[in-house]
Amino acid sequence: LEATKSKQSHGNGQTLPLKQAKTVGDGIFGRSQKCSQFIYSKLASNYLMLLKSTQLDRLNSINVWSAGSVTSNNDLIGACIPRIACDFERLAPSQSFLQHVGVEQLQLLLQSPWISDGNEVTKFKALCTWMNASSLNCECTKREKNFDRLLELINTKKLQRDFVIETLVNGSDFNLSENARTKMLVGVHGRMADSRCGVLDTFPKLNGSVYTLGGKKRLGESISRVERINPQNGEVTVLQPMIEERSGHSAVARDHAILVFGGYNNRRGAILDSCEEFQPAFNTWVELSPMPTPRYGTGAAHIPGVGDIVVGGCGKIRTLTQSVDKAEIFLTPSSPLGHAGSWCEIAPMLHSRAYPKAEFFNGNVYVAGDFEGSTFSVEMLSLFSNGPPQWTEVINASFRPVSMISFNGSLLFACESNFNFFLNFMSLSLLSAIIRIATLVKPDRNLYGRFSNT
Repeated sequence: LEATKSKQSHGNGQTLPLKQAKTVGDGIFGRSQKCSQFIYSKLASNYLMLLKSTQLDRLNSINVWSAGSVTSNNDLIGACIPRIACDFERLAPSQSFLQHVGVEQLQLLLQSPWISDGNEVTKFKALCTWMNASSLNCECTKREKNFDRLLELINTKKLQRDFVIETLVNGSDFNLSENARTKMLVGVHGRMADSRCGVLDTFPKLNGSVYTLGGKKRLGESISRVERINPQNGEVTVLQPMIEERSGHSAVARDHAILVFGGYNNRRGAILDSCEEFQPAFNTWVELSPMPTPRYGTGAAHIPGVGDIVVGGCGKIRTLTQSVDKAEIFLTPSSPLGHAGSWCEIAPMLHSRAYPKAEFFNGNVYVAGDFEGSTFSVEMLSLFSNGPPQWTEVINASFRPVSMISFNGSLLFACESNFNFFLNFMSLSLLSAIIRIATLVKPDRNLYGRFSNT
């Protein structure tokens, strides 16, 4: 503010220009916060009166904002927001500005109608820069705690995927904490994962569309909601919900239907053995025969001409919930293992696995992953050889496989090498920049011994 426009009384009857008074306040702040707060309060009152009759330049807008933030004067901040919003593109990456912006002040700024809805990237940059702008530990803790709440004020659907990936990488300019990155994944994808592993099993694809089946709300309640997503245009259609609310279930798509197996019902506190089939052509669900073993956190894959295999998961063993080595097949018509619509229990896997991934590839079933980290191995089920179905270990890796998919004639594994770095499985697959290790296994190359025979 121009010193000639207003002066501030300075105790002994003398006067100081406002800019000098602010400097005095800054000096006193280092010795007496109480005295500094008093001076800033006086300045805030004068600034508020001047705002009604004075046009501020960029520098003075920041000074006025700082005074309002220090004194928590929302009237002053509210009067300042239109001027700050006009210069928001420049201020969004400014740590010197954002260090004086508290949680409540940033909320007011992000909610301001003066900042257009199309400016979501700038809002997001401001939020990420703001996270590390303060040098006070208590303030940093407060900002971390409120990150997800403030993120909800931004329309994350308008953020480009590449920009989100860049932000999530450890070496990005924002340097967000692991906790903030996890919260951002939840906010951007709009759905809390059933777990940090195995979530892709509840997002089957059928006839060019992707289906989301059940899951959890933010507070952990199981839901029965079903949506169909068109990857070409992003259109989302809400469909008939499942018969049972469930999370932690697995699903497969075959023919013109989607089958869902087991899971957990949070409302009832029950591990489920129930199974359902969805027919998209009629938008209807029908109950299927229950699994022999109630489980959640299973993996599932369709075996053409045989049925749908459900492996691993977590179930009750006596009074404890533990990962299991179970393998059961829901039989289809013409299956050589039994009657259609019935279950056939086969030899257990070599290892108990929670939230594994199962994939039918080149005539065999491959299983990888264990959320509890008890095994890094990949095992294979041979169904069409002489004799009963049998499991064989094909890889015992030094890294941790958490995802597996057959693609273009190959098996692709996504893995983690750092146990302390957790992401939900959906995000691991979508954000390839964060995947620690990717191992491509081609069936015609002798990379892992027994793979040469497939």
